[in-house]
Amino acid sequence: MSNDLFSQLDLNLLRTFMILYQEKNMRKAALRLKVSQPAVSKALQRLRDHFGNEMFVKTPSGLQPTHYTNALVQRIDLLLIT
Repeated sequence: MSNDLFSQLDLNLLRTFMILYQEKNMRKAALRLKVSQPAVSKALQRLRDHFGNEMFVKTPSGLQPTHYTNALVQRIDLLLIT
């Protein structure tokens, strides 16, 4: 994963991505972001399109991040630290 993945990414999507990753729940993410649940769903679709990955899978216990998503979060953490 190179920095090119992030060069065209809307930073608001990055915030939504991180909160979805933390909450693993659309409704809770929407509440934290102070937006509607459909807005979070639309942002997730934009993330899926941008990264070419499903990002999260619905399960009975909430949203499960894909392996790609877990790797991406580690990469983002490194970018934010440096």
